[in-house]
Amino acid sequence: MIDVALLGIIRRWYIRDHISIREIARRLDISRNTVRRYIRSEAVEPSYPTRQSSSSLDEFAPRLSAWLTVKQPNLESKDEP
Repeated sequence: MIDVALLGIIRRWYIRDHISIREIARRLDISRNTVRRYIRSEAVEPSYPTRQSSSSLDEFAPRLSAWLTVKQPNLESKDEP
């Protein structure tokens, strides 16, 4: 999987330093097609599909929300002048 830093390196080498796609692929040990795809794409960073997983806290969400909205007692001391 390619990350944002690697995408930045690929684009910098190709656009600013004029290094060939073949040389970039050799230096980074990735496919030339991968290098070509990221150079041609307009994406600033790689996009991944969003995860559709539920949280283990979902069943406790109403109780947690109720606890957080309970009015807190006044913590100020009455002995203060």
